[in-house]
Amino acid sequence: GIHEDDALKLGSWWGCVVGGGSALPAMPVQFKFRGEKAFRVLLNVTTPCTLQRVKAAIYEQARISDSATDLALDDHATSCTLDPAALLVPDALVQLVVRRTPFQQDALAVSLDPTGDVDALRADEDLAIDRVVVQHDVSAMGMTAAA
Repeated sequence: GIHEDDALKLGSWWGCVVGGGSALPAMPVQFKFRGEKAFRVLLNVTTPCTLQRVKAAIYEQARISDSATDLALDDHATSCTLDPAALLVPDALVQLVVRRTPFQQDALAVSLDPTGDVDALRADEDLAIDRVVVQHDVSAMGMTAAA
C-alpha cells in the first residue's frame, strides 16, 4: 500500500491536493483538441488540481510550445470556458476541449504602439503578400512542360 506521506509527495508531484487518507489515484482529467472525437487521459493529473497544472501537462503531453501557443480550455459538460473551481472538486470527472491559438507578438506590438508608422506596416504586409505569391507562382518555380 501507499503510506500517507508517500501519497502527499506523489500528490504534490502531480500538482494535485491530496487530502488526509484519500485513496489514490483520484479521477484523471481528460482532454481532447477541438475537432477530435475521443478524449485522452491527461497523464499524472487528477482532480483536485490547478488550471496552471492542467495547462502545463497539456503543453508537455501534446508537445506544444508554451511560448508560441496559448491554450483555451472549455468544459465539455457546459460548452463554456472552464471554471477553475471545477478542477478543485475531489474525484470529479473533468473533460476539457482544448483550443490552440498562436500568440501574435507582432500584432500585439503594433496594437500597443499607436505611434507606429502605418505606411511601414502596409509596406511590410505588401512584401509578405508578394513573397507568398512568388512561392506559389508555378512559372517562377521552373516547372515548365518537358520537351
